[in-house]
Amino acid sequence: MNKLIYKVSELNKPLLFILTVLILLLIGFLDLITGVEASISIFYLIPIAISSWFLNEWMGLFISLFSSIVFYLADLLGSPSYRHPLTPYWNALVMLGTFILFSKLLSELKKVMEKENIMALQTQQSLLPKKDPVVSGFSILSIWQPAKAVSGDGYDFIPLNENKLGISLADACGHGYPAALLMSNLQASSRIIADKHRSPEKVCNNLNKIITSYEIDNKFISFFYGILDTKNKIFVYSNAGHPPPILLRSNGDILYLSRGGLLFGVNSEASYELDKVHLEKGDRIFLFTDGIIETRNSAGEEFGEGRLIELLKECFSLPIINFRERVLETINQFGNGNIADDITLLVVSVNN
Repeated sequence: MNKLIYKVSELNKPLLFILTVLILLLIGFLDLITGVEASISIFYLIPIAISSWFLNEWMGLFISLFSSIVFYLADLLGSPSYRHPLTPYWNALVMLGTFILFSKLLSELKKVMEKENIMALQTQQSLLPKKDPVVSGFSILSIWQPAKAVSGDGYDFIPLNENKLGISLADACGHGYPAALLMSNLQASSRIIADKHRSPEKVCNNLNKIITSYEIDNKFISFFYGILDTKNKIFVYSNAGHPPPILLRSNGDILYLSRGGLLFGVNSEASYELDKVHLEKGDRIFLFTDGIIETRNSAGEEFGEGRLIELLKECFSLPIINFRERVLETINQFGNGNIADDITLLVVSVNN
């Protein structure tokens, strides 16, 4: 059902309006040929629901009026003569009132849900870093684009001391509110644990135990945590089942930051390994969630890691401040504006 609703919501408005009218006419025809022997009046609510929810309130009212006219004609032409000549008019008037009430209730429900979605998104945004950190010798950029009202992606920048910055990126299984709530719990826990344990593998070990202890379904989270040593230009990290960040060297070489262990929530006794890389001037680290590489075009092709690497290479010479617009524009164009998953990308650039 959720997939069907998503497919309908992706249709352009004129096409959806035409589809709604055709459904209404089909229902009217069935109503005509069945006559009084089988009432199908309830099915008129289908085009009214589609127009009220996926178009707008005024279109819902218009389709309500149109539905009552179609109902009146089907009732007048398909039913035997009534004893009172005003009966068809009365029936149509009653149905019009019912249709309008149904349309208004749906429209108001949608407004309430949209308002709650906005509040939920604002709450989630308040848990994310207010701005990208300013670090001597480095430039850091974040891109966060939820696919729906709330996101299952999360990231954080955790100052540990004047020379070290913790960087985390996570992706919770699923979408919507369950994934967002799970992500919020992870973010709150990760800040506390990262401040206590200054080694990425220990942070992952402790967070995995917390996530695994939750008595909920689909509690799986991929997580990446690294500590940037700005003084010594060293990045130590541990990867818990997350798409490996890409370290693109200034000379064009590529290194994948993959060492770590299982994603969170699978096994409470899972262990995580530590790795470190030395950074040089011109290097860039790209941390991303799978929403980028799994974006599909109209032909069903995924954007994929290959296209991502080509994009990163093309944008390598761009100032990091111009990077955000170029990446989002490319991905949105590839997916024709239909992004089914959350998108998060963090960039760490070594300036000197």
